[in-house]
Amino acid sequence: MKGLNKKGFTLIELLAVIVVLAIVALIGYSTVLPLLERTRKNAFATEANNVLDAAQTAMTANDFPTGVVTPIMIGTKYCYKLEDLKTAGLLTKRDLTNYSGQVVVTKSEDSTTHNVTYSYSLKMKNDKYAVNGVSTVSEDNVVDASTLTQALNCTVE
Repeated sequence: MKGLNKKGFTLIELLAVIVVLAIVALIGYSTVLPLLERTRKNAFATEANNVLDAAQTAMTANDFPTGVVTPIMIGTKYCYKLEDLKTAGLLTKRDLTNYSGQVVVTKSEDSTTHNVTYSYSLKMKNDKYAVNGVSTVSEDNVVDASTLTQALNCTVE
C-alpha cells in the first residue's frame, strides 16, 4: 500500500466548491435580472417617447395645408394610430410590428391671447409592457401589458 498515488480532491471538497459556485450564481442572477428588467422598461419608454414625438410632428404638420398624416377626429380631439405614424415615415426606429397604440391630441386656444396649446395622451403596448394615458413616458409609467385591457383603436374615454 506504500505505492498508492493519492493525488486529487475528495468528494467533500468537490461538493464544497459546487455549493460556493451555486451561491455565487444565485447572487449574480438576483442582481442581473432586475437590471435587465429595468433596461427593457427604459427601452420601451424611449420607444413610447418617439411615438409622442411623431404625433407632435404630425400635429404640427397638420396645422399647415400639407399634413403628413390625417388624424381621426373624435369630437374636438385628434387621434393618431401608431400604424398611421409608421406608414407616414414618422417612426424611423426599428420595426415596431409588435407595438399597438394611439395618441390622442387635445387642441385648445386661449380666448384672450389666441395661443394654441396641445396636450398629448399616449396609450401603447407591446407583448410585455404598456403605458396608459401619459404625455411623457419614463420607466415609472411603464406597466405590465396585461393591465391595459381596453382596445387601442382611437377611442376617447
